Amino acid sequence: MADRGFKYVSSGTLTGTVNDVEAARKYLTEDDMTKHMDDHLAPAVIDIRWDLKEDGRSYEVIALACKELEPYEMDQLAMWVNGQNSDGLGEGFEQQDFATDPDYEEPDYDEDEYLDGADQLGMVSFDWKTNPSKFVKVERF
Repeated sequence: MADRGFKYVSSGTLTGTVNDVEAARKYLTEDDMTKHMDDHLAPAVIDIRWDLKEDGRSYEVIALACKELEPYEMDQLAMWVNGQNSDGLGEGFEQQDFATDPDYEEPDYDEDEYLDGADQLGMVSFDWKTNPSKFVKVERF
């Protein structure tokens, strides 16, 4: 059987722990992000998926490419994934019922203080600020 392409993986963590891992995993598998791939990456990347791990806090992004990606293409892929984690996929993810951290405790704050970000509201999203989505080639397929 001939090789068909290359598998690349990036890993990261969420801003908290989802309260329903199965529902979150189902949401991620139903949302095919491949169709949203940037035009300059679309010819090379044939499939991209987010996979939430059983701990409900860590994830992998798995990209399948029809060719070996150049370092600059891996950087472009990482930037695209960071954009999805912060906006597109990330915004939809944090608005789901499963994306409430069961261990969240409301902070003690002044009523006039501005709440900075979803994590302070107990909403779980992709921690794109501290997870730069560095991809590594793991195997041929």
